[in-house]
This record gives sequence, structure tokens and C-alpha cells, in this order.
Amino acid sequence: MDTKTMNFIDALAKQTPLETTIFKLIAPPILDFMTAFMYRSLGATAAMESSQDNQINDDLKTSGRRLLFFSFSHFPSLAEWITIAINKLGLSNLIPTRTYPQILYHGWHTWQSFHHRISNSENLDATASASVIAQAHDAGITGPALAAECTDQLLAALIALNHVLISAIWILSQPSHHSIQSHLHHELRTLPPSALDSAGNPSIPTCSKLPYLNAVVKETLRLYPPFSGAQPRRFRSDVVIDGYVIPAGTSVSMSTYAMHRNAEVFPEPERFWPERWMDVGEGRRREMERYFWPFSVGDRRCTGEQ
Repeated sequence: MDTKTMNFIDALAKQTPLETTIFKLIAPPILDFMTAFMYRSLGATAAMESSQDNQINDDLKTSGRRLLFFSFSHFPSLAEWITIAINKLGLSNLIPTRTYPQILYHGWHTWQSFHHRISNSENLDATASASVIAQAHDAGITGPALAAECTDQLLAALIALNHVLISAIWILSQPSHHSIQSHLHHELRTLPPSALDSAGNPSIPTCSKLPYLNAVVKETLRLYPPFSGAQPRRFRSDVVIDGYVIPAGTSVSMSTYAMHRNAEVFPEPERFWPERWMDVGEGRRREMERYFWPFSVGDRRCTGEQ
């Protein structure tokens, strides 16, 4: 991971002046970081060096696939009928009928490689044994379910990380937020040597404890959550909420965008103000956390949160 981080920093240093989009710049290293974390030697990509590996990111920027994902979430029966019709008419090459095919293929191929080695009693090296896919297998998830689990987690992480980092880079680049960027630089550049990793960068344990960095990330998530639209769920049985009967089969949702802009909880809700998360009383902090749902909540919350 240290090597990948330094490769990204080197690539970033060469972009002067910046001649590319933010997504094009950060998507390859994010893909490499996450596949290395989840699959290790079993399926780590090299998107920063390989255009073929970087094609996996095409799934994230194809608007038709995002629309298809939205349709299956909100109108599942209609989306399924349209998908069948497109396939029967032979139009699948023109109109996408699969949401994220390259990410799914990569996850499936990695699982097949892992499954082959396990089935033939091949020993995994230390790196592969520490992968998420190996740990999930040890926890009892096997077969295609294991491939689906890892693919879902990879997809969620790619969407969440790209969205949050793009949003953070954009908002910190605004002239009105120069003081915030300077404050963040100061916090990172004044760390003691013991807080740095072998490559001279702030270590992951250190970053998780930096107050201003975490406040900037939280405020970015508040204003620009990865999933700001409706996240529908369908009741399997009748449910009573505040005296109202919600019939089985009804789709319900909530708006993260609206919750995060509740002026009673977040004063000046449209203002990017990391300090709102710092030096506040415990009661105030709990109230903000109660309304802070960037990844939704409950058993079906987005796995990208982790």
C-alpha cells in the first residue's frame, strides 16, 4: 500500500498544471487500493499502470449503467421487463442491461481463482490469507455467495470513495475555503515522525485520530453524501408508524439531503464548516450524529461506510 500511495503522489506531482478531470486522476489509485485491500495477491489491480485494468472504472462513469441501477432500485418489475425486451430484440450492445459488468467480472474471476486454490488444497501466502475474501470464507461464506459479497463491497467502496474524495477536493479548492485547506495542511505537516509510515506519509491509525481531517471528511459527507437521493425499502408486512398503517409491499424512503440540511441540527446548513464537529458538547454531538446518515443506517446501510 505504501508503494501504491507513493506512485499516486508521483503521478499527482506530474499534473502541473492540472490537465485532467478529478475522476480520471483519482479513480485508478482508488481501484488499486481497494482491490489490494480486498483481494490482495488474488486479484489486486494495477490501474495506475495498466489501461486494461483501468477499464473497470468505465462502469462508474457510464451514465446508462447508473440509470439502470436506479431503475432496478425504484421500478424493479418494469426494469426487469424492459431488460428482457432489450435482450430479445438484440439491442443489448446498444443499451446496457447489466449494471456494473466489469466490476462483477473481476470479482467473479477473483473468486474462481480463490476457489480453485482452496479446492486443490493449495496454501495461500500470508498476503492472500489476510484478504477480505479469505476472511469472509473463514467466516462461513462460500460458493458464488462469496463472489457476490466481495463484489458488492468493492462496488460500494469504489462509489463511496470516488464520490467523497472528488467532493472534498472540489470544495477545498474553492477560494472561499482557502483557510480550511491551510488549516488541514498545517495539521498534516506538523505531525511527529512517529506518526508517519515507512514512506513518510501519515499512517492510517494516525489519520483516524486527526481531529481536523476527520471534521473535514464528516462535513464533506454531510453536504455531499455518496447516496443523497431516496433509498427505497419495501415492507414485507403491514407496519404501523405514528398511528399510520403502512401496507405490506409499500416502498418507503428517506432523504439524506434533507436530513443533513436541518437548520435546527446543523446551523447554516449550506455552509461548509468543519468546525461544527469540533469542540462541541456531548449532547450537541449526539444530536448531530443522530441526523448524520451519509451511508443510511440499519442492516442494509451501504457497505462503503467501512
